[in-house]
Amino acid sequence: MKHVDALSRHPVMNITYDEITAKIQNAQNKAEYITTIKQIEDSGKVNDFRILNDILLKLVDGKELLVVPDSMQTEIIKRAHDKGHFAVAKTEQIITLDYYFPKLTCKVQNVLAKLCSLYFGE
Repeated sequence: MKHVDALSRHPVMNITYDEITAKIQNAQNKAEYITTIKQIEDSGKVNDFRILNDILLKLVDGKELLVVPDSMQTEIIKRAHDKGHFAVAKTEQIITLDYYFPKLTCKVQNVLAKLCSLYFGE
C-alpha cells in the first residue's frame, strides 16, 4: 500500500446526531414539563419554542436548539466535556451550539466538579 491514511487504520465508534436526537425525543416524551410546553406551544401562546417532528426546540438568537430533558442533561454535559476535557466555559460553548437547558452554567459546574472528584479524588 502506497498511501494509507491514519484514520482508515483505526476505526472509531461515533454516535450520530440522529441517535442523540432520537434519545432526546424519547426522553422529552417522558418529561412532564416538556409535554406541557409542547401543549402550550401547539396553542400558539409561546413564541420562543417550536415543535419539529415531535421534538421541542428552543429558539435562541435565531437558532433552533434541542431542549434537553433533565434525565439527559448529565449525559450531554459529559459528551461535550469529553470532546477535549474542557473547563466550564468551553463545555458550555460546545453545548449551546446544539442544545438548550435552563441553568446550564450551574449544571455544567456540578457535573465537572463530580468528574474531577472521580478523577483526582476528594
